[in-house]
Amino acid sequence: MSQIAGYNASITGLTGTENENSWSLDLSGDALDVTDFTSTGPHTYIAGLTDWSGSVECFIDDTTSPPAAGTSITGAKFYVDATRYLTGNLIITGVSFDVGVSDAETYSVEFQGTDGISYSGW
Repeated sequence: MSQIAGYNASITGLTGTENENSWSLDLSGDALDVTDFTSTGPHTYIAGLTDWSGSVECFIDDTTSPPAAGTSITGAKFYVDATRYLTGNLIITGVSFDVGVSDAETYSVEFQGTDGISYSGW
């Protein structure tokens, strides 16, 4: 097994994030407690709803306009490397800017998945 370097990561289909330097996705699922009176101690759970959200950080440049909050995106792909990626539809929920005298200027895009997310290449 070998580790994967982050410099091969990328995103496609998310207009306004062409200068990304990092991204993250958080996938979660509910565990529903269905423990009844016959339990002898441990809880019993079943799978519930799933959810995902994430963010991407981008460098500000003189040619790229950040996306607007409320924008719906179909088929965004989050590449871990050249062959492995996750695909999903999302809504941009926020854009924030970070400008400082001693750092490169960046903006962050927060988003919420609108349906399931799929894995490819794993």
